[in-house]
Amino acid sequence: MVGREQELADLVAQLPAAGSPSRIIGFEGAAGLGKSMLLRTARAAAEQAGMRVLHCQPTQAEAQLAYAALGDLLAPIDDLAGLGPVLRDVLERVLLRVSGPDAHPPGSTVGTSSTDLDARSVGSACAALWQLLVADGPLVVIVDDTHWLDSASAAALQFSLRRLPTQGMLVIAARRTGEPGPVLTTDEVAMSPLSAGTVMALLGERRDRAAALTARQMRSIVDAAGGNPLFAIELAREAARSGQRSGGQLNVPASLDEVLTRRFGSIADDVHEALACVALLAKPDVATMRRLGMMTAIERAEHDGIVDTATGRVVYDHPLFASVVLARTTPTAQRALHRRLAAFVDDPVEEARHAARAAEGHDACLADRLAEVAASLVARGAVEHAAEFAALAANLTPLTSIVRPERHVVAAHLAFQSGEGDAAQRLLAGVDRAVAEPPIRVRELLVRAKVEFSIGSAAAAESNAIEALRECTTDAERIEVHSILARVCYDNFDRAAEHAFEADRLAVGADVSDAIRASVLVARATATLMAGGGLARQLHEQAIELERSSSGYAPDSAFASLAVLLKIVDELDESRAMLLEILRGNEDDGALPFVLSHLPQLELWTGNWDAAEEYAQRHLHAALRTGQHDQAVQAHNNLTLIDIHRGLVAEAAVRAEEIRRTGVATGDSWTERNGLGLLGLIAMAEGDAERAVQLLGRWHALAEGMALREPGYCRMQADYVEALVATGRLDEAAAFAAMMQAHATRLDRGSLLAGAARVRALIAAATGDRDEAVRLAESAVRQFAATPLAVELARAQLTLGQIHRRFKEKSAARAALTAALEAFERLGAERFAERARQDLARIGLRPSASNALTETERRVAELAATGRTVRQVGDELFISPKTVEANLTRVYRKLGLSGRTELARWAATADAGSAGAT
Repeated sequence: MVGREQELADLVAQLPAAGSPSRIIGFEGAAGLGKSMLLRTARAAAEQAGMRVLHCQPTQAEAQLAYAALGDLLAPIDDLAGLGPVLRDVLERVLLRVSGPDAHPPGSTVGTSSTDLDARSVGSACAALWQLLVADGPLVVIVDDTHWLDSASAAALQFSLRRLPTQGMLVIAARRTGEPGPVLTTDEVAMSPLSAGTVMALLGERRDRAAALTARQMRSIVDAAGGNPLFAIELAREAARSGQRSGGQLNVPASLDEVLTRRFGSIADDVHEALACVALLAKPDVATMRRLGMMTAIERAEHDGIVDTATGRVVYDHPLFASVVLARTTPTAQRALHRRLAAFVDDPVEEARHAARAAEGHDACLADRLAEVAASLVARGAVEHAAEFAALAANLTPLTSIVRPERHVVAAHLAFQSGEGDAAQRLLAGVDRAVAEPPIRVRELLVRAKVEFSIGSAAAAESNAIEALRECTTDAERIEVHSILARVCYDNFDRAAEHAFEADRLAVGADVSDAIRASVLVARATATLMAGGGLARQLHEQAIELERSSSGYAPDSAFASLAVLLKIVDELDESRAMLLEILRGNEDDGALPFVLSHLPQLELWTGNWDAAEEYAQRHLHAALRTGQHDQAVQAHNNLTLIDIHRGLVAEAAVRAEEIRRTGVATGDSWTERNGLGLLGLIAMAEGDAERAVQLLGRWHALAEGMALREPGYCRMQADYVEALVATGRLDEAAAFAAMMQAHATRLDRGSLLAGAARVRALIAAATGDRDEAVRLAESAVRQFAATPLAVELARAQLTLGQIHRRFKEKSAARAALTAALEAFERLGAERFAERARQDLARIGLRPSASNALTETERRVAELAATGRTVRQVGDELFISPKTVEANLTRVYRKLGLSGRTELARWAATADAGSAGAT
């Protein structure tokens, strides 16, 4: 372990002992930085210490097989008798230790639920197993290359790792940076490149490869490797092998791929063929390679350091090698190898996959078999794997087959649920409507509408759903289409309401499934809310009851809809609990952005800004990974809103304008309105009330044009009134405030009543009515204090203090302004905090403790003074870079410093003072 000694020491120090708290440690880094070696060395240390160690290292090929990684991880556990019969049965089925009808229900189709294995049941069984194992002593679980976990194993592991035993267990995971696969922990330790000296030392250890190199070549290799040990080793191997000197200069290739290509170019054909088989097999082992007659070639590859067979498995020395081998294998050769492998593998699912990859044309029998495999995988809860087999089945179905259009629709729907929106669109493009039966055309258009709503535009989604309505031949189909139209008509909520109530009218006495009936109820409830009628909770509860017997796509569920609308009406604690429940139980990668999109705003409003940013970043990554453009825009919207609250308006202004332009370019009024609202808040933060009036006026006009009447979707109304007051438009402000009061009174919602009271207090103060202004401001503070809206409470305290200051009531002003300042500083709302400080200064008073650093500010200051970057400070303190920046801004203000140089001097003085005191 050259270069990773500290990471190894830190990791070994975390190995569990009796009574030590359980924990999860993750490592993330570019390919070749030494993650796998670090984990292998830690594994050896744990085994040497007598600990039970379970480990797996999935490969790219294994990612296609449900529960492959979990099977490897749990393979050493022979005795499951300590588990209850239900949980034991779950693991026996997952590990394929039972056969017959319980393993793969005969005749299973998409949607089968009676014998499903889902992430919750398998995860619960794993969680129970961890408890059982730690009772016998410390347990270490190591999962390398988590980005290649099969989705079924990943979901079960994610579920169980959130339920670790309290003591005695350590989980170590590693993943490659930038890979879109599963993540087991969000607390990965980023592995940095090695220093030049360390890489030089590493090459010195590899004397067989470095002995023939000149000093200049060594330096060239170190420079080209950029701190990546694998790059350095491979470059040294290539240089030593080629023998090129070129006047002492090393002719270093531009990338490791080129180096590896050269390296594999000298491999004999039979070795290359064997290595390609290793790359194509889900579980390549010595026995399989021997049966294939390739073991002699594998031994030669092992001698060259390309693969390792010490464990009985044939494992590439580095995962990149597999990619290079396959890149140098022609498609024709790969099909031939797949055909050969199909005859050798024992697992029927893997056999079907190889057969499909070997096919050179349409094959009705094979397509039928693949469709059955897809259905069985859906029944096991392995949606991503099912999507792959469904797509293979669709593409191999003969063009003249009557089932081809339906298979393309089923495959597209599964691809969409797996987060592969682009793949879903390609599959839908393969539907020949000329031969598709009317029900299939309706289904295809509805799937297309869902995909467009997710990764395209609401207008395109509505257009497809309208076309589906014209294709309907039964009321049952019309009910479903109207329900979907009610959800996608986001530019006109009056039209959405018409569709919702038409679906409801048709559903009376109609023979439709519980799922469709639930969708109708959700459409009605949503339309009622958007029309300003408040939360129709009873309709949601009825829909949730109807959905109990089925499992569907999370964003479409009544439970998810209620969770979101509870957020809108400020029932934030209940909303958070429900959203987190969905997040914990979610099995569809495509549903993840939807769930994550609502948590940032919820946490922002309640004052948990670090959590808000973490969710927003996760939301953005999930949206980009799954190709959901509208969700990526919403993630940027949330990140911008967080920045505005923190007072970081320069970067926020750029993003807000991009969001507005995106809405205009796509004709998406909702997105354009979001951008305008953000720009209006920025104008207010910068003290430009005139511009804020213009922007927020257009923001309000768009809501009116969309018939959007729910105040929870119009949270900048108070900022609009404040801007109107600041520009002297008191009549307009009074009229708008009266509208807000009317809505609040009709809905009898405490947060709305408080918000209306605050803006009416501003108007009363502007007109000189002191008593009414104070009464309303105090009422706003009192009512916001009864809600979880921490930010709005602080703003109400600021308003009360400003009113008292306006009427020269210094003591009362100081009390309210100080309370507001403390809240804003605690939140990190620097712009609002500065306003409170300015108001305190205007009455000749100074904040009592504004120059005292909080504990977080002190720790940030001390670390920043050592020269650490914002990212490094954040990593050390487990806070976001934006939080570090906000804390540094407050530190500089409180200490009267201008930058890092003065901060370093302050720290040195503080250290000297501390030493003197001792």
